[in-house]
Amino acid sequence: MPGLEDLYREIILDHYRSPRNRGELESPPAQRVEGFNPLCGDEIVVTLEVNDDVVSDIKIAGSGCSISQSSASLMSAAVKGKAVPEVRDLIRLKPVELDATRRRLSACHDVADLRAVGRRLIPRPVFDYVDGGSDEELSLRANVRAYQRFRFQPRTLVRRTDLAQAVSRLLEVVASPAQLPAWKSARPKFPDLVETHLAYPAASMAVASGVMTAGPDGSFQPSRAVTGAEAVQSIDRLQQMAAARKR
Repeated sequence: MPGLEDLYREIILDHYRSPRNRGELESPPAQRVEGFNPLCGDEIVVTLEVNDDVVSDIKIAGSGCSISQSSASLMSAAVKGKAVPEVRDLIRLKPVELDATRRRLSACHDVADLRAVGRRLIPRPVFDYVDGGSDEELSLRANVRAYQRFRFQPRTLVRRTDLAQAVSRLLEVVASPAQLPAWKSARPKFPDLVETHLAYPAASMAVASGVMTAGPDGSFQPSRAVTGAEAVQSIDRLQQMAAARKR
């Protein structure tokens, strides 16, 4: 149905260009949850307040592709003002729908079968984005990739989680083999970054090695932008490690 596909596309682009409930609530009292995908760099930060079992306010922060940010915006608009049981119903697949999806997936024999199931179940603009771009001149995926590939983006802020990811990879190359195991196994406690968070291994390794530091209160501040001084300090420390290894 072309009309429905166009509607999906317009909704996605509208929420990407004009995200709803953008920002962050003070936490506490608001509850804060972060989601980070290390494969693509998408990050979503959700802060919400629940009063009398109702989501009284919700804010969305983070960065990433148009699909991730639009989804977060749509989700915030859908749950704001609703009772917690209603919200749980919204995010939970009904058993009948889940069973039907499982049956379709279990019948797949190869990637082509999976693509065919995805094309039926997922709105076309979203499927096109995940699958590699539609045949149309303007596709969401092509636009995002072109922007990332051909723009240096000097004004784009680097978050501490971004720096930690880069540092952890560079440590594999420049650090002493005798020190690396200890840094990898270190488990520093951060009040704002739990050990189950996807960004925790990189953050813990960066701090344990001394390339990055925690805040005065022990927090890692994963979403905070890296200052110039912090970047220079981290680069200097990595250069010292590389020089020491060559000796």
